[in-house]
Amino acid sequence: MGRIGAGKSNLVNKIFVPDQFKEGHILVSETNQTEEKILKWPRNPTFNVSWIDTIGFADNRSDTSNQQIFDNILDLLSTLKDGVHLAIYYLPS
Repeated sequence: MGRIGAGKSNLVNKIFVPDQFKEGHILVSETNQTEEKILKWPRNPTFNVSWIDTIGFADNRSDTSNQQIFDNILDLLSTLKDGVHLAIYYLPS
């Protein structure tokens, strides 16, 4: 989770495999829905990680409020059978 343009999609593409999630390169939101992908952990390919890429808070689309984004994330999290073990709020330097 993080603000629009923080680099959330870029972070997962750097940790795992490039181009897992589409990245924007200007302050126009590229991620338009919360998306989950099951990825293999690079240092232990037998370990699967459920990675969720979210719409950025303060999204620049007029039809998307921060409350709607938060509700969307909560809806997806409630479907995860094993729950959440780690959440990352990404703040670029």
